[in-house]
Amino acid sequence: MRRLMAVSLLVALAATACGKGAGNQVSFVSDAAARSEAATTVRLSLTVTGTLPNGTIRTFHGDGELDRVHKLFEIHFALPGLPEVGTVNVDMIASPSGVYVHLPAAVMSRLGQPDKWLFMTNSELGKNRVGIPKVDDPTKAFDAIKSVASSVSFLGKAKVRGFATREYAVKLDQAKLLARAPAGTQGSAAASIPQDMRVYVGTDDGLIHRMDFHVSRDGHIMKYSAETYDYGNGPAIKLPSSGQVIDANKVIPNPSV
Repeated sequence: MRRLMAVSLLVALAATACGKGAGNQVSFVSDAAARSEAATTVRLSLTVTGTLPNGTIRTFHGDGELDRVHKLFEIHFALPGLPEVGTVNVDMIASPSGVYVHLPAAVMSRLGQPDKWLFMTNSELGKNRVGIPKVDDPTKAFDAIKSVASSVSFLGKAKVRGFATREYAVKLDQAKLLARAPAGTQGSAAASIPQDMRVYVGTDDGLIHRMDFHVSRDGHIMKYSAETYDYGNGPAIKLPSSGQVIDANKVIPNPSV
């Protein structure tokens, strides 16, 4: 009897060490996503590999922060391989009204413009000749994990930015994701739904510290890897004033307009 009790205890402890029992792993990871989503600010490190409108495959790496209260997402990254100027450092702020992009003063000078921010509506981003890709806020995936995760499998332990984490394979319910898409957009949404994800949950804080996933857009694969950290301690994001902004289409015309 004592031996049986000891074996039962070991099994229970093993299940807990693997992020609760198999039947509870979906709720465990969903709860981690909910806690992560509740933070008003978060810093992140993002790597995106994808195809630009001209067919060129590029990898972008950036560091940024998210302000959920004001719905602002700021990221700083290097944009490689631009004609005649090579690699340039770019600052970008995504807001509900559109996207602000700041290029180096030397680049703006070549365009015959002062050192100001370019502004593009959300629909224009990725189509303008400046070649800046559309970079979505990757923490939007928290809501999908929280709401429509259909299965979760524990893969092992891993370190993320020095934090001890547990890695999980997460599958999302495709039908539920489509049902959540705005009316009239289900067709386009189907092509951009992640098929599966890798999610890394902190052992001590129960927050998500990394997400890896990919989506398909216009027949091209976009791969995302986002590390999230410093929850609740992000800096304030400030939008440029109207006097610091230029309409991007007046500087670099969009060929589709």
